[in-house]
Amino acid sequence: KTVLGLEPDPAAWGMMLKNLELNKGLKNMCAINAALNDTDGPVALGGNGDMGNSETTMLVREPDYLHGVGVQRREPNAPDDIAWRSGTTAWVQGLTIESLREHFPVDDCGLLKIDIEGGEKYVLPALLPWLTTVRPTVYLSLHWKFLTLAEIEEVVGLVSALYPILYNPVTWLPVSATDILGKQLDSFVACTDVLSAEQQERLAQSKR
Repeated sequence: KTVLGLEPDPAAWGMMLKNLELNKGLKNMCAINAALNDTDGPVALGGNGDMGNSETTMLVREPDYLHGVGVQRREPNAPDDIAWRSGTTAWVQGLTIESLREHFPVDDCGLLKIDIEGGEKYVLPALLPWLTTVRPTVYLSLHWKFLTLAEIEEVVGLVSALYPILYNPVTWLPVSATDILGKQLDSFVACTDVLSAEQQERLAQSKR
């Protein structure tokens, strides 16, 4: 199968291309310089330090992002938190799942991995019709430092309502939506069938 990798951050995109150049044997990898989004077209990306540091976010589209407060605070006090959120911002290309479907076989997707620094609150609701039809395994990272409890509850609720089996990807023990929220798990895996030990190991490698 083809692996589609979307990377909108300009600095991270450059690093991604260098990695692909060093791994020319990966013939099934297709890199796309764009963000999976709830709308097509330019989208603001940034905040949280410098570009390329793995924490740039689409949440900067919100007027009050600088003063937002997540479930957890990244920095020890409000001024430092605001300073961190005041990072570099750039305009990048956003693509919906519908646009990707026009050019790539995404309806054959077996695994969807989402780690987009709070942008899951926009993307998951937009993906719901596609997820309902295709039902890929979902490996979702949650961002407690950027989202409110209500926002995370909505995201977890959408996924847990659609998928009967949820795993903690650290222990590979089954969990419930209540467990995810109560323990503030950084990520979880949602699937339609029980995962074998081999499948669990492959997913664990994708996180490394």
